[in-house]
Amino acid sequence: MSRIGQEASLDSQIGEVKQRLSVKQIQTALKNAGYFQGEVDGKMGKQTRQAIRDFQKANNLQVDGRVGKNTSKALLAYLENKVK
Repeated sequence: MSRIGQEASLDSQIGEVKQRLSVKQIQTALKNAGYFQGEVDGKMGKQTRQAIRDFQKANNLQVDGRVGKNTSKALLAYLENKVK
């Protein structure tokens, strides 16, 4: 791979990392969406995982309790308060 190709690949990886949501952001988005009733504490506990699964089910996403690409996109709208 050329140096330019390596730099482009690295930029893509950095961009993906920047797209990941913190646990606090996930909890805030879930709270805004009405799925998380706990304290926004930044800890990925049972209540947060269940809220993620409930959110995924309601939004026709793969229900796995993990915040992947599609779940992140859906949560972003609630994090930015675009959906009420």
